[in-house]
Amino acid sequence: KLHSLGHDDDAAIANLIGYSSRKLGRYDEAKYWYEKSLAADPNFARTWSYYGMWYAEQGNLLKAQDILEKVRSICGTECKEYTELKSAIGGNVVY
Repeated sequence: KLHSLGHDDDAAIANLIGYSSRKLGRYDEAKYWYEKSLAADPNFARTWSYYGMWYAEQGNLLKAQDILEKVRSICGTECKEYTELKSAIGGNVVY
């Protein structure tokens, strides 16, 4: 249904397609859509957060932590995007 909107190049739409793909276990497809979202808006904190979760789910906690830092630089440590990603990474955050 998201594809039918005809705005796949919009950061928010591409992010939602990526999120949906990740939740369905389609990790390669999710990565494509997260990267498309970030190409449209490199400072879209929500996509960065979800992309960090994608990396955490892949077992790449170092990359997820790098992305956590990116999210912090965009919206700080109190924003929902930061706190959700930090929680997804769990106690494995290295500062």
